Amino acid sequence: HAIPYDSLAADLTPDFEERTGVFSLIEIATVIGILLGAVAPAFVVFGPDCSLSPCTGCISYGVLALAGGLLLYTLPMMGLVSKIRERPYREAASGSESIAQSMIEALCNRPFRYLVVSDIIEGVGGNLPMAVLPYLVKWVIGWKSIEAVGLTSGLMFSILAGVHLLVRIPFTFVWRCFANRFGKVRTFIVFNFVFAFQHMCFLSIGEGDIGLSIALSATWGMVYAGHWLLKDIMTTVIDYDEFRFGQRREASYFMLLDYIPMVMEIPSEAVPFLLMCYFGYTVNHADSNVDCSVDPSGHVNNTHSIAETQPAGVLWTLRLSFSVVPALVGLLGTFVLLGFPIRTQEQHDQILKGIEEHKLGHSSLDPLTGRMIEPLVMDSNGARLVASRLLSETTYNNLAHFFPGELRRAYKAGNLGVLKVTLTASIVLLVLIAGLGVYVVIAGFPELVVGECSTSPIGLCMVGFAFVLIWLQGTRLLRIRDLLNDNVPMEDVAAMLMLHDPAVGGGTGDEESEYEMDD
Repeated sequence: HAIPYDSLAADLTPDFEERTGVFSLIEIATVIGILLGAVAPAFVVFGPDCSLSPCTGCISYGVLALAGGLLLYTLPMMGLVSKIRERPYREAASGSESIAQSMIEALCNRPFRYLVVSDIIEGVGGNLPMAVLPYLVKWVIGWKSIEAVGLTSGLMFSILAGVHLLVRIPFTFVWRCFANRFGKVRTFIVFNFVFAFQHMCFLSIGEGDIGLSIALSATWGMVYAGHWLLKDIMTTVIDYDEFRFGQRREASYFMLLDYIPMVMEIPSEAVPFLLMCYFGYTVNHADSNVDCSVDPSGHVNNTHSIAETQPAGVLWTLRLSFSVVPALVGLLGTFVLLGFPIRTQEQHDQILKGIEEHKLGHSSLDPLTGRMIEPLVMDSNGARLVASRLLSETTYNNLAHFFPGELRRAYKAGNLGVLKVTLTASIVLLVLIAGLGVYVVIAGFPELVVGECSTSPIGLCMVGFAFVLIWLQGTRLLRIRDLLNDNVPMEDVAAMLMLHDPAVGGGTGDEESEYEMDD
């Protein structure tokens, strides 16, 4: 649901500061929902204790999940759909535009590339802390130290998560004020630097550091309260896309912003747990025996003792996963973000002015390049007037499946068929990667079944990654076939090159282009 939800938020208002207000309020509402749905249930106990033993059963989790899903998701979403409306004017995109085309056209948007590359880098470790937090609590802080003060590991996790979330609510307003005062992009860059420094502080947590862990969770919440600025900045990128290509494609951009980094998050979050396993991670003591059978006296034969600690390799994996890894990838993502070109409200105002001038059929100044951009005119049949050349809907959509660098290579060769070679070669390579992934899954499957260290999750990630790219490259290969069957002239290719960069005009391809991008 996140894609249409964020897309609707981006469409509610074109105002630069109002959008910041909208996304800050969404962040606050989201945090409140997480508190009510994930943290509060830890303090609501009824029925058998779900954390005691697999023999006692569990009722409370299912009841709370059902109630929370109905009250915190279903009913609010029904109210949203019934009351909120999009802006009345919508320039509809062609119904034949494929997902692959949307992905390529979005990646041709230079400001978006900065955001998505930064987000991909941070995706390697940015969400890792929350994934390992329960293990950090139980083994680094230590369940024996926690129980010594009258708490449980589960309750300690809820306290840390609750403190983190509660602090995020007021500090969301602080980051909102900074964004309005100093600019969204500058504030987001500062957020990333502070985020990296704050996570390095978690390296100091050791056994029994309950007070320190609570204090650092609070500072974590103070800093992380500004992470929503990425989506706020994304709305400006979507406006720039409308200025250049005449369509609003919020869903395409938010889909890519969520999906592409997610591809990196899955293996990056699997690797630490795989390392923990190989370093000797164990939950139960060696003499534990889980047997839920009942003897004649009615006693449950269950011995369930928890290991006192973990090997040093496991503890350091947890420490580094919560501190150094997210800090380093956050810094790398920030350095990429330093090149983001849309920095000021004046640039955004010029983009909105250009959109209105294009609707009237006039050329307008591109605030990023300083060049005059002609409007992309689309008739009722989907044909587009590109660089004074009318491209049919089919031709335009087929050519839009390729990056400007690819089109330029084909233009210089005078034949679109040259692109088939690289696409075919990439598919062959991806098939080999998928085959290797299948082998890794099969080789590690026996260990996975018995709960031992297994490489199967890594192999599964390889297969999934390869299949997605095979689909993308296969779709583009089919589009090359259609272009060749239709005998599309090089003049149409030149027009598409001018659309991406009016300065080069589809010439020989020797000119420099800031929009140059290859596969």
